Amino acid sequence: MICRAEKLSVESHPDFAEGQEWSIKGVPQSTAKVIIGRIESWKDKIAVHVSIVDIPDSQEVGRLHISEIAHVPFEKSALAASVEKLIATGVLPAGNFDAGYKQWKENKGGIYTVPIAQAIGLAPTSPSR
Repeated sequence: MICRAEKLSVESHPDFAEGQEWSIKGVPQSTAKVIIGRIESWKDKIAVHVSIVDIPDSQEVGRLHISEIAHVPFEKSALAASVEKLIATGVLPAGNFDAGYKQWKENKGGIYTVPIAQAIGLAPTSPSR
């Protein structure tokens, strides 16, 4: 069952939970959303594993055109700084989320500590000076 929630922000609901769907900050006019699939301790941090869905068709990540990222892990504070509004609860992550998580676990993968938009290339980029 999916429950819709409107105008809830990280400030009013700082606790993440599996099944939450969030809008992404700093991505104007984007349909991209984050769905939390798993939360766990990772080294001395909290890893929040998410799916990123509804990426606009025109979005290019690297040289690939994608509409969904099944699994990507973020450090909790990076995710908190990246999301804007809680859209719904009880939402399932992308279909290949479990396979991506399993591969991450087997390969002892890391976690992103940068904002979501930067990690997946949704944010406008400018050269470092």
